[in-house]
Amino acid sequence: MPQIIAKAQEKGVKLHLPHDFVCADKFAEDASVVIRTEKEGIDEGWLGLDIGPSTIKANSKVIARSKTVFWNGP
Repeated sequence: MPQIIAKAQEKGVKLHLPHDFVCADKFAEDASVVIRTEKEGIDEGWLGLDIGPSTIKANSKVIARSKTVFWNGP
C-alpha cells in the first residue's frame, strides 16, 4: 500500500480511503454490529467488515464523477 500511495502523490492522484467502518464481533448473521471511525479504530477482537455510512456518502459523490475506479478488495 505505501507504494500505491507514493505513486498516487507523485502523479497528483487523490486516493479516497474509508474514514468509518462497519464492525462486528463475529462473521455471522447474528453478530453484534457497530460503526467505528478511523479515529476510534476497530476494537480488539472485532472485525472491520465494510465501509461506514459517512464513507458511503463521500464515495458516492466521487464515483458519480469518476471515469475510472480502482477497486482493491474482495
